[in-house]
Amino acid sequence: VTELYPGIKFGYRYFVDEKPTRYVDSIGDIKNTGRPYYNDNYEYLEEPDEEPKKKKKPVAVLIVAGIAAGFLIAAVIFGVLALVKSFNTGPSEVTLDNFVGKNYTDVVNDTSYQFTFKKEEKSDQTHAAGIIIAQSPKKGIKVKSNSTVTLTVSTGGQTVEMPDLSGMTKDEAEQSLKSSGFTNYTFYNVESDSVTAGKVVYTDPAAGNQVQSGDTTEIKIYVSTGYEEEKVAVPDVVGKTLTEAEKAIKEAGLTVGNVEQVDGSEKAKDTVLSVDPLNGVKLEKGTAVNLSVSSGNEVKKTITVNVNLPQTVKHDIQLKAYFDGSMTTKKTVNPQYNDICTLSFTGTTGQHSVVVTLDDSEYNVFSLNFDTGKGGLTQSSPYVDPDSTGSSSQDSTSETTTAQAQNITPGD
Repeated sequence: VTELYPGIKFGYRYFVDEKPTRYVDSIGDIKNTGRPYYNDNYEYLEEPDEEPKKKKKPVAVLIVAGIAAGFLIAAVIFGVLALVKSFNTGPSEVTLDNFVGKNYTDVVNDTSYQFTFKKEEKSDQTHAAGIIIAQSPKKGIKVKSNSTVTLTVSTGGQTVEMPDLSGMTKDEAEQSLKSSGFTNYTFYNVESDSVTAGKVVYTDPAAGNQVQSGDTTEIKIYVSTGYEEEKVAVPDVVGKTLTEAEKAIKEAGLTVGNVEQVDGSEKAKDTVLSVDPLNGVKLEKGTAVNLSVSSGNEVKKTITVNVNLPQTVKHDIQLKAYFDGSMTTKKTVNPQYNDICTLSFTGTTGQHSVVVTLDDSEYNVFSLNFDTGKGGLTQSSPYVDPDSTGSSSQDSTSETTTAQAQNITPGD
């Protein structure tokens, strides 16, 4: 080894080991760094220790510490100012609300009020228990927000036992309630199959309960209307035959009332046109249902026409009218007394012809239309006097032979 590393020297000291198992430490330290540190005398030297360097604090730490100190100082200043202000500011003034009529519990639990409430109780039959009936100071007065407000609270009216009204009539029940000091009560109707109609079934509060008298508590009295049988609905029979309708009505537990025959319907004879009461209406069993059915007859219409008689004729004339060739009218007329003769004709549908003759000579022809209900003059001839001769008589009467038909008027 010394040949390879001349600078390394080993120092050994020999000694006699009297005890073979004894351990002997080496003398001196050997330091091998790979690059020997030695002097000219090949003596091994130790490296000098470096002086420890002082650590510098970061600049950021100093900045944060300064900001924190600033906030702390500001907080102290604001705290001092708030404390000073609290010593200088007293309770504010407020306008006192109206507490009368309100529930005492609701008022004292309202956190918007900073008052100190003092409660006084008083019996009052006109107010329910817990309702404020007076206050001091009164509403509208300006007071400090922390003032004491005295509230007088109702304890309700006198407590009495609710009487038993079962089986009484309304008049009897009312008299009993008044005798017990109750003034606030209402009657209600209720069905009952065990209590006679008009008698009290039960009350609320029930009999025997302790109830405040006066009008503090509402007493409800339920009066029997008796037992009401199950109602049935009118069946829908419109459009059915009369026989079918009668069967359906009887099967529903009802009876057939009046049956009215109606003319002018397009429906077949005995077809139900309407019912009264209407279908679906609920009725007590045995109630009569009225029916309207078609008679099968079409609606008849009447058309009137006016025949203007010859005004120059001063004697009686025989007038005849033929409806579609069949004579329907025969009468004697005298133009001297009435120069217009009105004729009426009845029909249902279609167009028809009417011929009017005077003394058996054709005088007027009319056309009647029963679909539109109108009629009109279609032909006019001069009157021919059977007792006169020559053309002069005919000429003298020709100018009076006009006729006019009037519009339809409904009729049977």
